[in-house]
Amino acid sequence: MALLTDARLGLWQAIDNWPALKLNSGDATATKFKKTFRMEADAPHQKAIVPTLSEMPCLAIRAVKLDPAWINNRQQGWPIGYLMQMWTRNWTLAEPEQLFEDVMNALYRAKNGSNVEYIRAATGYPVMAYGDVGMDPIQTDDGQIKAILTSWTVGLRTTKDPFGS
Repeated sequence: MALLTDARLGLWQAIDNWPALKLNSGDATATKFKKTFRMEADAPHQKAIVPTLSEMPCLAIRAVKLDPAWINNRQQGWPIGYLMQMWTRNWTLAEPEQLFEDVMNALYRAKNGSNVEYIRAATGYPVMAYGDVGMDPIQTDDGQIKAILTSWTVGLRTTKDPFGS
């Protein structure tokens, strides 16, 4: 697969397999997110994702920036920025705060069957950075707060030899 695809899928694998994000149900694949926007299956929705209240909590991950820079004469650093967006119902900060922490723990610490972090397995490096965290209310037409949108960026580091494999 393409390096960018591997990196994006590594984010989802970490989230999908982190125990704190699992539902306590009979479905081993069920997570606390009722809906996820994964960029491939939801391509028509990528410009403006507007989840319904019944789809919350939900999570979207979108690549927002790739900024290649030469490391040496055959190697480029490919830092990739991802926009993480999470919607939760109602005006209570406890749920988005806990989900944010659980997602970040997953990205830094979730490991695959070979005991390697999903992000490191996908990119060769751990999560580089995260930042610009914001929690903003979403209001109805009559001014009632119906949801909280938590947004932040996650930076992954990758490298590429543009002249070979």
